[in-house]
Amino acid sequence: MVLPSLLAPSVMFLTVERPGKGVHARPLTGVALAVSVGLLTGTAELMLLGAADLGASPRALAASPYLYLFAFTALLALGQLQIALQRCRLAVVGLVATAVAKTYLLPMSAVLYGDPWPGAYGALALGLSVLAVAAVPHHEPVPAGTAVTRGTPPPPRPPGDGEPGRRGSAGPPGGAGEPAPWSAARS
Repeated sequence: MVLPSLLAPSVMFLTVERPGKGVHARPLTGVALAVSVGLLTGTAELMLLGAADLGASPRALAASPYLYLFAFTALLALGQLQIALQRCRLAVVGLVATAVAKTYLLPMSAVLYGDPWPGAYGALALGLSVLAVAAVPHHEPVPAGTAVTRGTPPPPRPPGDGEPGRRGSAGPPGGAGEPAPWSAARS
């Protein structure tokens, strides 16, 4: 049960959320990265639940795989969370990862450890959690006035817009033929 719970998020993390290329590519919001982090966090919480059932005996805890699986899963989740937070917004990653972790924990703990299945309110909470994750946009919005549709050429660039060596460009001061004043040797 643990191997698919570790393998699926890892494969999803490596393959699903790749930035688009080309003129029409829009930045992704990180929903897939957050789902991967949430599944790993839910798996780590399941390992803690299993370790809690062992009691207070340190020997029983050290002899069981729960502690070691928790440490490995938590480190993997923290690494993926760090990467997701560097690429995407905290609000999206935090919301989706938490919702997925708790949604995964609730039914899996009932199946694995015999916890009571949630009543009507628990089923409603599970449904709302799934809807919340589904409602998060998967692409960043395009700023107004920058959308280029298929079939229309991009707007012309003003003269000297970032081309070194042209008048009014972002090149070195004084143009392409003259060195920058701060680079001249002092005598």
